[in-house]
Amino acid sequence: ELFAGSQGLSSALRREGHPCLAFEIRMGPEYDLTNPRVLALIEGWIASRAVIGIWMGTPCTSWSRARRGPPGSGWCAIRSNDLLLGLPDLSAADQKRIALGNATAKASARLIRCCIRQRCPVYLENPAASMLWICPFIKPLLARPECHHVNTDYCQFNKPWRKRTKIAAWNTHELDSF
Repeated sequence: ELFAGSQGLSSALRREGHPCLAFEIRMGPEYDLTNPRVLALIEGWIASRAVIGIWMGTPCTSWSRARRGPPGSGWCAIRSNDLLLGLPDLSAADQKRIALGNATAKASARLIRCCIRQRCPVYLENPAASMLWICPFIKPLLARPECHHVNTDYCQFNKPWRKRTKIAAWNTHELDSF
């Protein structure tokens, strides 16, 4: 589970007796998926077939459309459909958010491409309205023949909120061989 957040999926898999690793930057720098060495390590695991599947919860904070405040406010837009990699003249804090969001999207795309090459199942989750789905790193991957995607609402799973979520998956037919 990459960009694991609260590690909900990996914890559930472990409870069922399945080995599972979680990577989340808050666990330490060795779990920083924007670090090329960490990415290379995971790519090596994928290439050696030590990984049978990946779930990514790429951080959506800077890709959200929820920021709609006036320019200069603490909740102003930091991206747009025309300027997906960041609006100009942002505060230093928002520039940092953009840089991190772009780095996590690039890392996600890199690992998805690795999984496609190695025919390893990989899933990417983000809010359905997230600009991540149209960013130049991810959008071309959605058009690949290995990709399937679905929108779902968390309320379907007895959660008290709707939160429409999109899940894209590549190479999911590979799971049939296990």
